[in-house]
This record gives sequence, structure tokens and C-alpha cells, in this order.
Amino acid sequence: MKHVQPWFVGATLRAIAQHVQKTSQIFTALDVADWDEALKGQPGKARLALQRMANHKLVEPCELPITRTLAKLEPRWKLTAKGLGTCRAILQAQPGAALPDATALSTRLWALLRSRKTLTSEEAASTLIDAGSRDFAKAQYQIGGYLRAWEKLVPDVVKVSARRVEGCKRYVMVKDGGVRPPPTKASAIPPMPAPSAHPAPLVQSVKHEARA
Repeated sequence: MKHVQPWFVGATLRAIAQHVQKTSQIFTALDVADWDEALKGQPGKARLALQRMANHKLVEPCELPITRTLAKLEPRWKLTAKGLGTCRAILQAQPGAALPDATALSTRLWALLRSRKTLTSEEAASTLIDAGSRDFAKAQYQIGGYLRAWEKLVPDVVKVSARRVEGCKRYVMVKDGGVRPPPTKASAIPPMPAPSAHPAPLVQSVKHEARA
């Protein structure tokens, strides 16, 4: 059985895949957090993900010449050849440049949740599906599955409210997750290869000058 990585690892992989094209390109957790809507304001999650990726030899820390700055140091990273290949595979599987299919149920549901901020599966089905449709019950069941998946896979974006509406779970978007809907199943988050027996050390280095 494959081990499912936490949601922030998938988000970090996706962000790097969309913004880093070569192994010489240097980035920090602050950069990654800026690149992905799900990681906005959470560089700590990106740091955890990068350390996990280092353990799998997908990224490696960068050393810089000694400076006289007294500023707190932010680790800088770059992809390994293995990591670059993994990111290219992610882009081929989930091209970040392409907008989601506007007619897909998951895309329409995500847009509705972004607009209303709170939603139940019944409310969503009543809005998105023709009540007279033969597939109404099936679509409502599918909508409930999407909402449950998002609550589990992106818990910092979608949460379940303690308050229920007529017995139905009430899903809340606590922060904007962007126009692209998250995966609707854990298998859509790329698995990571077997970890190295010797994790890469965490090397401290200075921040980008623009962030100093």
C-alpha cells in the first residue's frame, strides 16, 4: 500500500513544478508559499514539505558564502535531477498552465463554494443540478464525495462546521483556494519515492536580497 503524503507536500510539489524549470534555480519556502494558493501565509508547511522532499533526494540545500548579515537565515533549496524529473512528470499529469474544465462538476462546485463560502451537498445539488434530471441523486452523492475529499485533502482551506443544516454537513471555505479545484481523491496527489537511508542535512543560508 502506498503511503499518502500530507496535503502540503502535494501543494509544494505542484508549486515547484509550475515555477522551477531547472536544477540551478534557487528558491525558498517563502517562495513556495507565495506560489500556491493553498500555502499562502503558511511557509512553515512549505518548510516541512521541503524537508520531506530532501529526505527523498528530490531537493537539496544550497550553501552560500559567509556574509556579515545578522538577519535570521532562511534555507535555500534547488531541485536535484531526480526532483526535476518528478516535477516534469507532475506537469504532464496536471498541467498547471491549463485552466480547469469549466463544465466539470468539480470545477462548478468549487466555484460555488468560493462564491458562497459555506455550502451543504444538498444546497450545491439544488443549485448545480436540474431537479428533474434523471441523474440528480447520483450527482448529489458525487458532490458530497467531492466536499468530503476536499475537507480531508486541503483541511486548511475547507473545513466542516460544527453546525449542521437539516442534518447535512456544512462545509466552509476558510480561505480562498484559487480557481483550480483540489484533487478529489488522495491518489491524485503524486506519491513520493522511497526515502533515502540518510536524510539530507538542513543547511542554513541567507534570504533572497529582495526578502531581507
